[in-house]
Amino acid sequence: NTSVAVTATNSSTPQYVDNTEKPSEVNLPVAPDRIRRSARLLITNHALWAGHPATQTVTQLSLPDGQLLWQMNVGCEPITLSRASPKLFATCFDTGEVVVIGEDTGEILDRTFVGNGPLGILVVEDFVFVTLNGESMLVKLGINALDTISRVETGSSPSGMAVKDERLFVVHTSDDDVIVFDIQSLHRIGTIPIGDQSVMAESITLHRSDPRAYVPQQRQNVANMARLFDTTVFPVVTVLDTDDFALKVRETLALDSIDTPVGMPTAAVFNEQEDLLNVVNASSDDLSVVGLTQEPAAGHIVVGQNPRDLAISSGGDLAYTLNLVSDDISVIDTITLKIVNTFPLVIDARPNFIQEGERLFFTSRPTEISKDNWMSCASCHSDGGTDGQTWLGTARGPRNTPILRGIANTEPLHWSADRADIQAFQQTFTGLMAGDGLSDRDLDTLSQYINTLQPHS
Repeated sequence: NTSVAVTATNSSTPQYVDNTEKPSEVNLPVAPDRIRRSARLLITNHALWAGHPATQTVTQLSLPDGQLLWQMNVGCEPITLSRASPKLFATCFDTGEVVVIGEDTGEILDRTFVGNGPLGILVVEDFVFVTLNGESMLVKLGINALDTISRVETGSSPSGMAVKDERLFVVHTSDDDVIVFDIQSLHRIGTIPIGDQSVMAESITLHRSDPRAYVPQQRQNVANMARLFDTTVFPVVTVLDTDDFALKVRETLALDSIDTPVGMPTAAVFNEQEDLLNVVNASSDDLSVVGLTQEPAAGHIVVGQNPRDLAISSGGDLAYTLNLVSDDISVIDTITLKIVNTFPLVIDARPNFIQEGERLFFTSRPTEISKDNWMSCASCHSDGGTDGQTWLGTARGPRNTPILRGIANTEPLHWSADRADIQAFQQTFTGLMAGDGLSDRDLDTLSQYINTLQPHS
């Protein structure tokens, strides 16, 4: 696991390290009360860290210039990161592990199996909290030995977490509740509903001073009997009262109304004054800057491909988005709302046609795929999985959203076996998604990408 200095043009997946002494301020976190949530992207005043599942790497870049400091192949798919200097803790969804990494060196210090599908991770004091997406469990580990202290049941497919005032809030990708735990005992304090058919919630953001939680997510209109591109899925930020444990329906931020049609809101952070919410939309490849009272959006910026998380600098003047398909970091001036830089993150050694197919799978931006950025393949099959929903308005009766991982050589496709192959889903692009349709070449590259997706062990 030793890292060595190499050039960033190496075509393989290398390990990088920069052993130059760094200023002590590198270990100063940015506004700790604003980042007390599980995250894919972490920043300080002098560095950022990000995981990249497709290349199985964790990377550190310097700030503000974005120079590569180190990159480590951790041998698994890192999803979220948390930090207790001088260590980073990463979840590996595919292998069920938590990996501990030296934050300044990239050296792998420890790794341990914690359960099926670890997704969210959050270090609080001397403990590491992990959500097990595949077991519907929340695990509390000791920070030094990663020994299991306690395990408790939570909702279906838990994902992101956030902590405030000794309470731990857990969201789920297949459950329409936020479950709240006492952070010391893991006793369940209560449940906050987030609305029917509310799925794909990867993260939750808590307001520092107000009793409000914000959950960027997608609502699936599964009861829709006349499905159209703009009546099937809806991009929203759900607002919750964390004192009364109530859904604040009238405060819901419907992004298609207050901004512009977007696809799959995934993560959100506040500006420095906490009166604006910055929301990344994973399918439409953009950032919505919205107020908290449903007024028209303050800004809208197209960023890199498949933005899955973001962070705000300590001065509040820069925002960084983690773009997992274009393999880079977009840097945005929060005053002008313009992209001022793009930092390369990794070199993806997979064949170009696989990367092109991945792009087609995750995006809703091209008109060939969807009208008005509404839908992508990932809108129902996030990361090749399922939204866990039963759709009532399909032509042959109710159908569950199938998992795409492992479908290679299982044709015909669909529960009704009405698709000869992946290329036959052209009718979905031109029908339900109201796109112009993909070229034969694009259909082939999409098929080749989907056929590389393997079930998680």
